[in-house]
Amino acid sequence: MTDLFLKVLEMSIVGSVVVLATILFRFLLRKRSKRFIMILWAVVAVRLLLPINIQSVISIFNYIPLHTDAITTQIQEARVFEETNVDASIDDAASEKTNSVAAVHETSGEHHEVKVTAVHNEHVRAIPDVKVILAIVWFIGFAAIALYTVIRFVLLKIKLKNAFRIDKNVYESDKVKSPFVFGLFVPKIYLPEVLDNNEREYILMHEKNHIRHGDWIGKLIGTLIVSVHWFNPFVWISFALFEQDIEMSCDESTVSKMTSDLKQAYAISIVNYAKMSNNRKYLVTPLGFSNSRFCKVEVTHRVKNIISYKKGTKFTSVLIVAVLLFVAATLGLNSKNLSADELFTGDVAVQRNAPFNYTAKRPEIKALSDTEKVIFFNRNDKTINGKIKLPEGDGPFKTIVICKAIDSQSNAMDTGYEKMADYFNKNGLAVVLFDTNTPIDEYYSPEHYGNLTFEYLLDLYAVLDELKFVPDVNVKKVYLWGHHAGGTVAAYAGSDRQDDVKGVILVEPELGEYTFSEEPRLTVNSYDSMKDCKVPVTVIWGTLLPSTRPAEKAVENLPYGKMVILDGNSYGITFDDDYARQTAEETIKAVNSWK
Repeated sequence: MTDLFLKVLEMSIVGSVVVLATILFRFLLRKRSKRFIMILWAVVAVRLLLPINIQSVISIFNYIPLHTDAITTQIQEARVFEETNVDASIDDAASEKTNSVAAVHETSGEHHEVKVTAVHNEHVRAIPDVKVILAIVWFIGFAAIALYTVIRFVLLKIKLKNAFRIDKNVYESDKVKSPFVFGLFVPKIYLPEVLDNNEREYILMHEKNHIRHGDWIGKLIGTLIVSVHWFNPFVWISFALFEQDIEMSCDESTVSKMTSDLKQAYAISIVNYAKMSNNRKYLVTPLGFSNSRFCKVEVTHRVKNIISYKKGTKFTSVLIVAVLLFVAATLGLNSKNLSADELFTGDVAVQRNAPFNYTAKRPEIKALSDTEKVIFFNRNDKTINGKIKLPEGDGPFKTIVICKAIDSQSNAMDTGYEKMADYFNKNGLAVVLFDTNTPIDEYYSPEHYGNLTFEYLLDLYAVLDELKFVPDVNVKKVYLWGHHAGGTVAAYAGSDRQDDVKGVILVEPELGEYTFSEEPRLTVNSYDSMKDCKVPVTVIWGTLLPSTRPAEKAVENLPYGKMVILDGNSYGITFDDDYARQTAEETIKAVNSWK
C-alpha cells in the first residue's frame, strides 16, 4: 500500500501542475465555448489516474523540475535491511554507531558464519515510519469518501425506485424537485411531475445533451479522482470548475438554435431550479439541470454565457482545437531530462557538463532472444558494449547494473558475472552488464586510481543516462552492483547520481583517495563522497581479505549503510562457490528491502 500511495502522491503533484495550466487556459478562453476546455480536463483526468511514462522533448516538465522521486524518498524510513538476529554481540565502545550481529546460515550441510554490521546514526534512529502512516491516512480518507459516495448513490437509487417511466429513458417522480441525469452504466433522466410543455422540451434537450456528450461518464471519473486525491485541494477546485464547464457546455449545445425569447425562458428556469435543487446533500451530485451547489455568482455566469453565446467560425474553432491539442501534449507527456539547447534542437543526446564531459545518445538495441538483448551504449562517439538479461514476465523491471572489476573482462571471472546475473534474473531482476573502454593493460599503472577509474566512471554515467531509452528498464528502480574497482565507481556514482540510482551494493570495493583528472583537477575521496550519499548502500567483504578497516570506514560514513562479512573472498574465482551464492542472496535481500 505504501508503494501505491507514493505513486498517487507523485501523480498528484504532476496533476496539480496540469490543473493550474488548465485553469489558466480556461481563463484565456472564457469567451469561447466551454467544449474546447474539455480537451485539457481530459488531460487532467489522465494525469491523476494513470502513471504516464511517455517522454518527449515538447513536455512542459522539461522546464519544471518537480523531483517527485526526491520528495517520496525524503519520507521513506531509514530502514535498509530486515535483519535476522540469532546471536548479538555489541561492542560497547562502538555502540553509538554499529550493531554487530552474528548469524549462522546453513548451506548444503555446512555452517557459514555471516557477520552483519549495520550503521545507524542518531538522525536515522529518530525518523519514524512516516510513509506507512501517511499511506494509512490516505487509504482511510479514500475509503471514507468512496463509502460515503456509494451510500448516497444507493439511497438516491432507492428514493427513485417508484419513478414513473414516460419515455425510453425518461422518468417522472414526485421525489424530484429539479431535473437531472442519474445512473451508473445506463444513465436515466429524472423530471419533476409539474412541467409545462415548453419547459419540458428544452430541459429534456439539456439532459439528453449531457448523455450525448458522455458527461455522466466524466462525472463518474471525476468522483473517482476526488476519492483518490482527496488530500489535494487543487483536485477539489478542478472538480468544481469541471462541473461548471460541463453544465455551461451543455447549455451552449441546447440554446445554439433557440430564439432570444426562448433563451431568456431557459435562463429563468436555471435560476428557479437552482433554488429548489434536491442535490444539496450529495458530495458528488448527479448531473442536474440546475444545481444548488452552484453559488449565485456561478449561476450568474451560466446565465450570461447563455445570453451572450454565439457560435464561432470554423477557422477559429480549428485553430483553438489545434492549440489545445498541442498544449495537451506538452502537459500529458513526461520530461526527456535534456538540456535547454537540446529542447530546442530536438537532439536526443544528453550532454553533461564539466567535470564529467560526455554525450550520451540513444543506444542501439538488438534482441538475441526473449530474455537477452545486446545494447551498444555511446559516449563521445565511443561504443560501450553491453547487454541486458531479463527475467520471465513483462517489464519494465527493477534493474541491477553490474560494474565489473577492471581486470576481469578477459578472464574467467567474466563468466562469474554471467552466473550472478542469472541468479538475479531468477529473482525477478533485470541485469545490465557492460565493458568499460578502460585499457586493461594499464590496470597496474600508477593512474589506476586516477584517469582509468575516471574513464570507467564516465562510461557508467553514459550507461545510466542511456538506460532511460531502454523500455525493459524501470528507470525509477535502478541499482548498482560494483565489484573491486567497479565498486569504486559504483560508490561514487551512488553518491553523485542519487536521482538515477536507488541503491548500491559494493563487493570488496577499492576505496581511498585518488585524482580522477588533472585538467580540471578532480581529487576524490571515497569516504568523503559517501557522507552525502542518501541512497542505501550494502558493503560485502570477505574474511580472507587483509583487513576489514576500509569497508568499515566506508560504512561509518554512510547515512544508510550496512556491511556484511562473508567467509572467503571473490578474487581469482568465478563466483561459483558458497561465497558467491551468499553474495547473491545478500544482494537480493538488499534490493527487496529498498522500497
